[in-house]
Amino acid sequence: MHGVGAFGPMRHVGGQSEMSLAAWTLSGILAGWLAWKGSTWVDFVASLADRFSRLMGALRISPKGITTLLGGAAVVGLIAIGAKEQVNILRSNSDSTSARSYVPPDVPAALWVREHTEPNAVVMARQVPTTFHYSGRNMVWFPPSSNAQILMDGIRKYKVNYVILIRRKHSYLLPREEDCFAAVLKENASSFHVVVDTPEYRIYETQKMPGR
Repeated sequence: MHGVGAFGPMRHVGGQSEMSLAAWTLSGILAGWLAWKGSTWVDFVASLADRFSRLMGALRISPKGITTLLGGAAVVGLIAIGAKEQVNILRSNSDSTSARSYVPPDVPAALWVREHTEPNAVVMARQVPTTFHYSGRNMVWFPPSSNAQILMDGIRKYKVNYVILIRRKHSYLLPREEDCFAAVLKENASSFHVVVDTPEYRIYETQKMPGR
């Protein structure tokens, strides 16, 4: 039994807007320059093309050779960019304080579940894929709802044994787990008890309740 996984964060589109603005600005400048030059720009371009052709002839470089040279330069440039990026990734992975090395609290919470619960236990958590991967337990998704009745109905229906609450600094799904579960505890405090409490996460075990 697997629950629905959490949704991914939306990507910020500010960079695309900035690129569009830059493209339009350059287009406007080019159009203004062409209007100012009038028909003389055609002669200017033709003159440049003629000089380039004479230079290639003097150097005895054929169009095919130019294409090969430019293609080779492009390949070398792409290889250099790729190598630089791989080096940056290697440095980032070696740095325990980097964003790439950050381990979300969902991981230690799931490992605790794996080490302290029965293999057939049913766990409710917000980040289903991560929790399932590290705990190996049956999962139920913790929806972003503070409706105590809806949450209790789900806990009873799917016979949830443990509820994981992550103390997140930032969350793209609101309300956070603790805020949602506060409403449940307010009306059903006797149905749960804390089995582990850390600065990063808290885990509740469900007691025997009617309807299970």
